[in-house]
This record gives sequence, C-alpha cells and structure tokens, in this order.
Amino acid sequence: MELEGICGDYRQYFNFEFKFSPGLGFEYKLKHKAIQRRTNRLGKTMLFTSTELNSGNVLELYWEKDVIDKTFRLMKNHDLSPLNTTLESSNTGRVLLVYLGYLLLSLLRIKLNKDISLEKALTRLSEVREVVYKDGSRTRPELTKEQKATLEKLKML
Repeated sequence: MELEGICGDYRQYFNFEFKFSPGLGFEYKLKHKAIQRRTNRLGKTMLFTSTELNSGNVLELYWEKDVIDKTFRLMKNHDLSPLNTTLESSNTGRVLLVYLGYLLLSLLRIKLNKDISLEKALTRLSEVREVVYKDGSRTRPELTKEQKATLEKLKML
C-alpha cells in the first residue's frame, strides 16, 4: 500500500492492518523486538550528572563502572553466585576470593588486549580437558585452533 511506501525503511518496525469497511483507515502495531534490535546497535549514550566533575572524569567513572558490571555479569554466567554465609570469617574469606578472582579476570583482560573478549576466552578455556588414566598418567586431548590461539595469547602454551 501507499502508506508502507511512505514509511520507507522504517516499515520494518510496524505491522499495518488496513480496513476496507466504512470509515476506511488503518491500524498499526509496533514491532518492539525489531525496534529493540535496531536501538541496541545505535551506540549512543547520554550521561547526566549532578556532580562538579568535568566530562572526562564522568566518562572515566562510567567506563570503570561498566567494566565492573560486565565482570559481575560474567561471574554470574560462570556459576560464581553468592554464598550464603553467617560467620564473619566466612564472609571475609568470600570477599578475599572474589577480590582475587576479579584480579585474575582483570589480568586476563589485559593480556587478551581486545584481540578476544574475556567471555569468549573463558568459554574456550572452559572446554579444555585433561584425561587421567588409572596408572596416574595424564594427557590433554587435542586442542581446537581457537583454544590454542587463546592459550598462546596468554603465554600458557
């Protein structure tokens, strides 16, 4: 129809229903998933602040927060969920372990240097196996090309 032509490239974000009865007209519904997919790729972020910090400092703090958010999301995806503890010593131990884990993740991120995402590297490395035989000897099955590349990047191979 002519209305769809008027919408041009934006027609993919609407469902039109035309009425051919008295009082001709049309109805439309937004395709929310299509709109969301598109807006996820726009890459624009607007930051508002009530502090006296200059824009460079605000942006630096935002990116630091983003790294921490992504790290926690990554930890949740790899079954590093919180433990329910009641003893202070258990809580202290847990905080120490999480801190050390975060340091290791940060070190991995630095060594990977944007060549590969941290999540992709962890996924690849989580698939590396070792076979232990009854006599106590050990061997590692052949690595995939991606696993080898990741381990070489980390200087672990």
